[in-house]
Amino acid sequence: MGDHWDQVVAQYQDALAAAVRDGDQAGQARALMLLAHARSRNLEYAASLAAAEQAVPLYLSLGDRVGHANAVGWIGYLHSRTGDQVTARAILRRAVTLFSGLGYQHGHSEALINLCCAQFITGDYPAAAASARRALELSRRAGDCSGHVGALVHLGTVQYLTGDYPAALASHQEALNLNKASGDRVRHGHILCGLAAAQRMTGDPPGAAATIGQALQQFRDIGRRTGRPVHSTSSASCKPRPGITRRPAKATGWPCSCTPTSGKKHGLTLMHRSTSARRNP
Repeated sequence: MGDHWDQVVAQYQDALAAAVRDGDQAGQARALMLLAHARSRNLEYAASLAAAEQAVPLYLSLGDRVGHANAVGWIGYLHSRTGDQVTARAILRRAVTLFSGLGYQHGHSEALINLCCAQFITGDYPAAAASARRALELSRRAGDCSGHVGALVHLGTVQYLTGDYPAALASHQEALNLNKASGDRVRHGHILCGLAAAQRMTGDPPGAAATIGQALQQFRDIGRRTGRPVHSTSSASCKPRPGITRRPAKATGWPCSCTPTSGKKHGLTLMHRSTSARRNP
């Protein structure tokens, strides 16, 4: 991903070495999880997984239940990210169970969204919809706007793929309205793509074309500002990962261009979320 994340990884490695030298278990666990996140951003998934797995016994030893749940959730996320959905579902269900007993609604919601992704990829749409609705309920209760948006996008995707296009349109429109205040322009562009797909399937091709135009302009503007291209082909609101290939969505197809290489016919518009993003472990 470039020099920036290489530098971040090096900084967290130094922090980990210092914590080990000082015998600081809490510092070690925190540095390992920060390192896991940085390595994931650098597309080093195996190294990210190894760091998170090392953090688990440290959190257990410290009696840090939230840190433990975060680490378990991150491990499940990485398994899904690298294509092992069976393992991901089992681990993410465990993370959801751990969070449910803590009253930590941010982490609970994010674990549910990641579980929704794994359920969706394996074709279990009823379970994916249930996870998304539960995440939506928790994020609303916690006042978590980002989680609220993510849950709506995931729910809208499942609604689209199960043929409930009016509901998908409403979910994506609500997500778009909520996301405007966040300043997350990349996410805004992806939501626009999902909204356009729903508009097309509810009989509004001109509206869909206009919305896609807005999304493309958004991505072009981001690319000019950052100096890095941002790609979206139809309505992908997921981050591409190993095991996923990109192709343009078909005119009568699905609201996204990410398709599992296993040959499943449905596209994927789900965005995985870090179960540790809300709290530094």
